[in-house]
Amino acid sequence: RRYPASGRGYRPNNYPDVAGLAAPKPMLFLSGRHDRHFPAGLVEKAFGDPRRIWGAAGAGSALGTAIADGAHVFTLAQQGRAAAFLLALAATLVVFLVLKLLLDPPTG
Repeated sequence: RRYPASGRGYRPNNYPDVAGLAAPKPMLFLSGRHDRHFPAGLVEKAFGDPRRIWGAAGAGSALGTAIADGAHVFTLAQQGRAAAFLLALAATLVVFLVLKLLLDPPTG
């Protein structure tokens, strides 16, 4: 498959393959429906690969993907979505650290 963002000879599978290297770490991908650099149809196809990779790693819930209205911009709505993603990640980390301290308290 090819995901030539603007049709100018981008390497095959470049973006989805590189993104897949981060699995199963939490990751959020946002794109604009009217982004002339990354057309929504190609982005939706490209999102499929990371979804499969994170799913195979048992971390499907750690991946967020969305195509929002707008162009190649980071809108206030997208910023809110990113903040919510990061807050959920931070909450998960806090719970993990508290459980770690409770189950394996430091000695000495």
